[in-house]
Amino acid sequence: MSKKNVKILIKNLAFPVIGIVGFLFVWGVASALYGVPAILPSPLSALRGAGRLLIEGVFWQAFVGTLLRSLAAFLISFGLALILALLCAVFDAKQIIAAPIAIVRSVPTIVVISLFLLWTDSASATPVLIAILVIFPTVYSSFTAGIEKTPLAVVESARVYGANRLELVRFVYAPSLASNIAENIASGFSLTLKLIVSAEFMVWTRNSLGAFIHNYRTVRFMADRVMAATLFVAVFCIIFEYSVRIFIKSEK
Repeated sequence: MSKKNVKILIKNLAFPVIGIVGFLFVWGVASALYGVPAILPSPLSALRGAGRLLIEGVFWQAFVGTLLRSLAAFLISFGLALILALLCAVFDAKQIIAAPIAIVRSVPTIVVISLFLLWTDSASATPVLIAILVIFPTVYSSFTAGIEKTPLAVVESARVYGANRLELVRFVYAPSLASNIAENIASGFSLTLKLIVSAEFMVWTRNSLGAFIHNYRTVRFMADRVMAATLFVAVFCIIFEYSVRIFIKSEK
């Protein structure tokens, strides 16, 4: 690894570590002042709970279920957003899709959950749908913004030289979207995972982290396990996001 890459690695790891330490300090102080471990456990108690979680098969089963739903939701959102953004750019149809995207973005999440459960009675598919409804418009807007940054002169020159629509996508728009794609992978999947867990919690999806947290919160009243599972998700998201960013910077 070159010195440049080492510096990038240190820089990208130092700030998250400082932030995590600061958060744990505030959490510890709040727990000590509140004085009710059953409701607000200390960071040490949560870390012990996390250690116990890591050896429980039920926890890993729930985590894999949530991870698979997150992957499905993210890939569907990412693929649809990318294809739609490119089609709108090539066929100049952005205004046609603007209204449906605005409607999808503005629909209250709780309404979608209620209706979808009423129509399908599927607590497993509902979190995926919710995540798609939130992630898809966000990723689409990001891709559209990236395409709009493409210099008009470059597009017009490609057309003058006889570039067809496929060549426009491949040689003009795709390079403009490279940074957007990388950024959306880094932050988009983490956001998707958090949305999936929240939706699973609300609809009590089987074999999921959301239901796992719901069970320990409302049935067993074990706040340390709830905080431990939450901490695990947060750490996983941070590691994933920064790993992607470090990889992207090292490739430049």
